[in-house]
Amino acid sequence: MTALHTGSLDVRERQLTDAALAKGLVLSKANSEKQIGRYVIADRRVKKTTASRNPEFPYSFSLDEAEAYLASRRS
Repeated sequence: MTALHTGSLDVRERQLTDAALAKGLVLSKANSEKQIGRYVIADRRVKKTTASRNPEFPYSFSLDEAEAYLASRRS
């Protein structure tokens, strides 16, 4: 992985974190060996994890999946 790739990943993570916060959600990295590179989105008010549409990972998102989910969700 190059420094440029790592930097762009950090930027995407920050942008998604900011987008999630603006919608009352929290984005965090999944804490499971099986889910390395995946993210959890939770509603801050009710402390509930958001379900994804990925049957293999029903409660975590790839960056692309998280971006699509946040883009489709109203504030």
